[in-house]
Amino acid sequence: MTQEKPTPSKLSLNLRKMKFMQRGMSESERHSLEEANSKIITNEHWELDLPPMGKNDSSYEQLDGISLCVKLKHGRMSFGGFNKAIEKLMYELNREEKTEDDATADSDASVSDEEMAERYSTLIGTVAKKFKSKNTTDNDFERKGRKLDNDVNETEVPAKVKRTNKRFLKPSE
Repeated sequence: MTQEKPTPSKLSLNLRKMKFMQRGMSESERHSLEEANSKIITNEHWELDLPPMGKNDSSYEQLDGISLCVKLKHGRMSFGGFNKAIEKLMYELNREEKTEDDATADSDASVSDEEMAERYSTLIGTVAKKFKSKNTTDNDFERKGRKLDNDVNETEVPAKVKRTNKRFLKPSE
């Protein structure tokens, strides 16, 4: 009637590292656990021993990041003197961009002085018309000898009609 104890299943390394599990460990188990802890992964572990790459004979230039290809703003920003070092860096980067933009803007002048003068001379009349009132415009037509309405004679202009106050009238009872 003696039953044999079943052999315990192997416990995981993380479970064996726990303090309460280490108290009842045998010497061999402690030694194997220390060996596992001593294996530290270093940077050399991840490096491959490859021969150095030769010079690329390609006619294309390879850049390390996208920020050199695309004009991106600087990632860190500061305003109002909160981070002076970053504000100084932002100022320098913006100054470089402005000088580049000014140089390209001067070379991109597509409208010559003569064209600009011609366009301005045509706009003078249209802008002046905008600020004229209706009465002055009507008087200008009459001065030039034109009539506004062909059917109406100048002598038949009706007298001014007396305006009445428009109010809400109470209903009579």
